[in-house]
Amino acid sequence: MEVAMVLPELRNLRLSTGKTVQELAQVLNVDEMYYLLYERNADCMPFDALLKLAAIYGVPPRELYRGAYMPTLFS
Repeated sequence: MEVAMVLPELRNLRLSTGKTVQELAQVLNVDEMYYLLYERNADCMPFDALLKLAAIYGVPPRELYRGAYMPTLFS
């Protein structure tokens, strides 16, 4: 499974939509502390999680992604 570093704006998106860490952690099926690592760019996020967040926020996956590799699917 490929992974992605997410942009720091991930936290701002969460706050602006009124989502909680707990809600998003449940959607992604991860522990809340693990989700916070994604927001802080302390850990890479699996692409399937990135796709879920992009759908929740209504943005293209590319807007949440930062890194050297982006699958052709997102080009």
